[in-house]
Amino acid sequence: LNARVFRTHVDEHAIHDANMVEELRDGVNVLLAGLFLAIVTTFVAQTSQSLQVDYTEMSANLLFKMINIQCAIASSTSLDTVMYGSLICEKCI
Repeated sequence: LNARVFRTHVDEHAIHDANMVEELRDGVNVLLAGLFLAIVTTFVAQTSQSLQVDYTEMSANLLFKMINIQCAIASSTSLDTVMYGSLICEKCI
């Protein structure tokens, strides 16, 4: 009799434990999904600011390239030798 009662008790608790573990697993999954979403949202918000075009810098670079091209044309220098970096054509200085 004791063995049968104990076996029934163990079986009932096994069912209860399985249900409790499943509920906890679902709760942890929701918690982790929310945490992941918060991290991704923060990352996207922070990086999207640095992805915006700096039109002032772009305009300055284009102006610099145009000046170097005009300098090369004025000094009859090949356009292949025009500097597009940070130095102006030496013949124009």
